[in-house]
Amino acid sequence: MINPNTATAKDIRGLTNGVQYTTIPQIPPEGNLAQRMKGAGLRTLATPWDGYSRFFRKDAGFDPGFDEYTDFNTMSFREPASPKVLPLALKQIDKAKGKRFFQWIHLFDPHESHGDREAYAELVQTMDGALGEFIDGLEQRGLRDKTAIFLVADHGEALGDHRNNTHGTSLYEEQVRVPMMMCLPGRAGQVFRQPVSTLDATATMLALVGGDLTGIDGVNLLPLIEDGTYPAERPVFTELHRYMSNQAQRTTDLQAVIHGRWKLIRDLKNDTAQLFDLENDPREEQSALSTRPDVADDLEDLLDALNSERAKPKPPKPLFAAKPAAFEVGQDSVVLWARSTLPAPIHFELAKNARFKDALETTAKEVTPEGDHVRIVDVTGLSPGTRYWYRAVLTHDGERLVSDTANFTTAPDKPRNIKIAWSADLLADNAPFQIFGPLKREKPDVFLMLGDTMYADIPKKNKGKDLKTYRARHKLVRRDEALQSFLASTATVAVWDDHEISNNAHRETENLAVARQVFREQWPVRSADPDDVGLYRSFRPAPQVEVFMLDVRSFRDLPGAGKTMLGEAQKEWLVTALKSSTARTKLVVTSVPMFAPFGKDSWHAYPEERDELRTVFASEPRAR
Repeated sequence: MINPNTATAKDIRGLTNGVQYTTIPQIPPEGNLAQRMKGAGLRTLATPWDGYSRFFRKDAGFDPGFDEYTDFNTMSFREPASPKVLPLALKQIDKAKGKRFFQWIHLFDPHESHGDREAYAELVQTMDGALGEFIDGLEQRGLRDKTAIFLVADHGEALGDHRNNTHGTSLYEEQVRVPMMMCLPGRAGQVFRQPVSTLDATATMLALVGGDLTGIDGVNLLPLIEDGTYPAERPVFTELHRYMSNQAQRTTDLQAVIHGRWKLIRDLKNDTAQLFDLENDPREEQSALSTRPDVADDLEDLLDALNSERAKPKPPKPLFAAKPAAFEVGQDSVVLWARSTLPAPIHFELAKNARFKDALETTAKEVTPEGDHVRIVDVTGLSPGTRYWYRAVLTHDGERLVSDTANFTTAPDKPRNIKIAWSADLLADNAPFQIFGPLKREKPDVFLMLGDTMYADIPKKNKGKDLKTYRARHKLVRRDEALQSFLASTATVAVWDDHEISNNAHRETENLAVARQVFREQWPVRSADPDDVGLYRSFRPAPQVEVFMLDVRSFRDLPGAGKTMLGEAQKEWLVTALKSSTARTKLVVTSVPMFAPFGKDSWHAYPEERDELRTVFASEPRAR
C-alpha cells in the first residue's frame, strides 16, 4: 500500500534502490535490492523506462548493483513504449547466457490520465499485450517455468474520484491501492485479500533466492502464500508530500495507516484526520471519525510511534568494508578474509552450491579496531578440485548482515591443466584498475599478487610511517570495485615488495615490522618461516606444479658484495624445498627481476647469491 512515487527514501528503499522522487541517492547501508541480489549470486539486469522524466538516468544514482543497465534517456521513446522496451529486456536476458538473473523492468505507459479514462485504458491494454509477448519470449527461451515474475505498480490514478484526476494528490485508495501479482514456478493461481505493502515484494524476492533480508522493512509473503500466515498486528503505512516549493526540500504533510479493516488519513499541515472502514466503505465516502474515536486514537498512536522511531538518532551499524576474498588455497584448505567497518562478530559460510545448501559455518569471532576489523579464518577439511561458494556474515543487535557471495576452487588431487594469473603494483592514484576485469574473464585457478599492493611512500610528503597510515593506504587500494570483484572470483597468493614499506626497503628499514603486520592483515599468508616472520612459502595449484614464493624484503641486506637478499634461513629453505619437491614443474616467484643485468634494487645488486641460485636451478632436471 505504500506509494513509492511519494514515500520517503527509507520507506521505499527496497523496490526503488532507496532513491527518492527527487532522484537523490539514498541507498541503505546494507545495500539496495540489486546489490543484495548480486550478493546472492544472481546476474543483475535493469531496463527502466521512465518516459521523459529522466528519473532513472544513470547519473541520478539508480544503477549501483546492476551488471547491465539500459539508460533509455538517450532514446526518443514516447507512450506507448512497452512494445519497444520489453524486447530490449529479452535481449538483456539473452546476454546473461543461462545464468541465474534478477531483472528490474520499469514501464511508464499508463502514467498520466488527464482525467481521460478511455485513453488511460488504451495505454493499460497496450502494455498488457506487450507483457504477454514478453512472457511468450520467456517461454520460447525455456525460462517461463523457471522464472518468478513480480508485477507491481507504484501508484494508482484518481480518474475523477475524490475530485482528483491524477495521482500524488491524496492518500485515498484509488491513488495508493495498487495491483501486486506474483507468478511463482509450480504454483497455481490464488487471490489474497490481506492488505500488504509493495515493500513485501522486495522481502519475498530476496527470500526466494536466499538473499540478505537485513534491514528490509517488508514482510516475506511466502508463508502467506504457503499456509496463510501473516503478521496479524502489522500495520501498513503510506505518506505523501503535497505542499512543496522545492522537491529536494520537503516535509511530510499527509500520512495514512491501515490496520485490518480500518484506515486513518492524517493531514499534518491542516491538523485534520479522516477514518474509514474499508470493509463497509471501500470508496472512502464517509469518515467514521466521530463514531469510532477509539479506533482513530489507536491508529494515531501507530503513526506517532512511527514518527518517534524515525526521530531517534541511529547509531552507526557495522558494514562490510569490501567483498570477501580467499587466499592460500590448497587441496583441502583455504584462508578466508573479510573486513567490517566497526566491531562485530563475523563468521563465514561455505557450500558447494550458490544457494548455500548444507553450508559449513566457521566459528564467529568479534573483530576489533586492534586488528583493523579484519576476520581471517583458515578453513580445512575441504574436498579437492571443488568449487566452493562462500560469504561472510556479521551480526549486530540481533540482525544478520551478509556480504557479497564469492567463490574459489580448491586445488585438484590429480594432474590437470591449470591457469595462473599474476600482477603487481597497485598505486591508488591509478584506480580504477582496469586490468582486473579481463583477468576475471580469464577465470584463473589461482592469482599471484607479486607485491607493491599499495604505495606507502607516494606521495613523499605524506608517506606511510605508522600503523594508521599503512592501513589507510591499503584501504584506498582495496576499495577498487574491479579488484574486489576479481579477488572474490578466485583464490590469491600474495607477497609484498618494497612499496608496502618504503622505496627499496630492506631488513633495517624503519617500521618494517609494522608494515608487515598490516600487509598480512590485508593479504593473509601461511608462512613457511618457523618464526613466522618471513613471508616465503610454497604451494601446489595442481599435483604436478609447485610454486615457490620468495620474500625479498624481510631479510635483505643493503646491496653490496657478499650480501644477501633472502637471508640464510630462507635460502636454505628454498634450496631444500626445490630438491625435495616431486613436482614436474617448479615456479620460483620473486617480486624483483632476477636475471636482468641492471638495477640497484634487483638481484643484479646481489650477484653472488644470484649465481648460487642459478647453479641450483641449473641442477634441476628439465621437464620433457
